[in-house]
Amino acid sequence: MMGESLADVAGKGLTINIKGKDYEISVLTVDDLAEFEKYIKSERLRTFLSVAKELDSKTKAEAIAAISSEHLPVEALAEEMNSMTGTRFFLWRALVKKQPGLKLEEMGKLVDLDNFREVNTMVQGIGGKTIKNVQREKAKK
Repeated sequence: MMGESLADVAGKGLTINIKGKDYEISVLTVDDLAEFEKYIKSERLRTFLSVAKELDSKTKAEAIAAISSEHLPVEALAEEMNSMTGTRFFLWRALVKKQPGLKLEEMGKLVDLDNFREVNTMVQGIGGKTIKNVQREKAKK
């Protein structure tokens, strides 16, 4: 799979093996990156809300607006992609297209500290040019 181009694999069913079990997956797309960006923003918003209980409503509203409209630079997005959160999210996105109903929270059963690097490498492979281009942008800066 790793030697094939995105065009070569786009129409094929791909299979990866995690913890001794084969899973059918889909190639990641720019739409998956857009969903990841939304996910990161929602996680930041959730973190803010969990610590901002004592703030007045005006301050909260301003902060929520700032977090929601924040543009994530390519560097920040690329850094998040290689994190545990990013690997987990993109693995889920690749799996859920072929296995609807699969929950993001279930990825902890597949990704752990023992196989993180291996799964991260697989995720980057199925990300094709989309993820690699973002990472190249980060490296240029």
